[in-house]
Amino acid sequence: MRYYLLIFNLVYFLMPTSTACAPQDMWINVFVHGTIGLRSHMNFSTFIHLMKDDIEETHYKKAVDQLRNDPFFFKIQPIQDLGLQPIQIPCKKNCSAASLFAKAFEKNMTPNPQIKNLYYTFGWSGLLSITERIKASKILYTALEKEVQKLTRFYPKRNIHIRLVCYSHGGSVALHLAEIPHKNLVIDELLLFGTPIQKETDYLIHDALFKKVYNFYSRKDLIQKMDCFSFKRFFSQRRFKKECLCEKLVQVELKVMTNKYPGSSRYHINRSPSHTELWFFGWTLHSYRKNFITYPLPLGTFLPNFIDLLATCAPDKQHVTITLYPDGTARIKERNKSWTCPTRWIELEKLHELQKEILTYAPPPFTDQEQAAHVNCSHKTTPEGLKKLEAKHAKKYKKSKKCHCCLCGSGMYDIP
Repeated sequence: MRYYLLIFNLVYFLMPTSTACAPQDMWINVFVHGTIGLRSHMNFSTFIHLMKDDIEETHYKKAVDQLRNDPFFFKIQPIQDLGLQPIQIPCKKNCSAASLFAKAFEKNMTPNPQIKNLYYTFGWSGLLSITERIKASKILYTALEKEVQKLTRFYPKRNIHIRLVCYSHGGSVALHLAEIPHKNLVIDELLLFGTPIQKETDYLIHDALFKKVYNFYSRKDLIQKMDCFSFKRFFSQRRFKKECLCEKLVQVELKVMTNKYPGSSRYHINRSPSHTELWFFGWTLHSYRKNFITYPLPLGTFLPNFIDLLATCAPDKQHVTITLYPDGTARIKERNKSWTCPTRWIELEKLHELQKEILTYAPPPFTDQEQAAHVNCSHKTTPEGLKKLEAKHAKKYKKSKKCHCCLCGSGMYDIP
């Protein structure tokens, strides 16, 4: 009997451990939004304050602070309250756009039982100010550090990784992380999506904080280059310049081509994404085309697909163009070179199923007037804005109609 026990113990300890017992990877995926509410609050006074980066006591800052906290706008883009906020999955009826974004992002990832993904949003003021972005980066760094420490205590056998998915000036917030003294924190993947590339931050990608950097952009994204509020440059850029290039940086132009005639096999109409279509859902008003290739999904939810394409088809390329076609095929071309690779970016059935599923969670349709009322309410909650609106729109607004915005009290003016 002793011999049998001895043999059993030897076999047990010499057996290779199963993959189920191996340490698993855990990814912290953080979605960082961009600038908020500039178009509806722009005037000459705001322009001067933005050029000086001095907006502390301005009407613009007070109005955007109110607009930023309006849950109405949580329905159209992945944004939640300020700070690092976990995203609830699975989705429920009337759930936030952040939950839908994370759900689609997860479904587009290659299934791997050894990887656990956690999803968060990081909310900041959304003000067009370098000072505000630096302030937000410090808050983000502290929040990430605490979250990594907490997860390490709960899951000591898992390797914790961080992936930042940043839209517009949310990417600038992430780049400013490199200016903070760091020892233990590492950003494994930084995904810049429609981020204005500027002299103030472009050199920061060389910092050891970032292990891998992807810069996704579209030539139809006009907003990306329009940040001219600096005395160091005139406009922002879509791409990093030659002096900023390095091995860990991959730049990707996203292009969408459709056919001119139904049923035609020739694709020669450029339907590349706008700034809105990169990040917002299709039920937002304006700037999102109903015939866009991924409607109602923002193209950002397909970032896992694009990264998989780069890993399989172009692992050694630093700057490529990914052209997407409505039939689910794609073509990868190296910039300024003849190298191309035809491939498939998604199965068409999977795309249609995902589109149909996300549409079931769409919020009730809202009108231009309702959206404008929420924007106007951010003006009305500040004394300066209320005086301007009363003077400018005294004839257009009627006191008999109440504003249905969650920020306004009774007696406020609304659009007739």
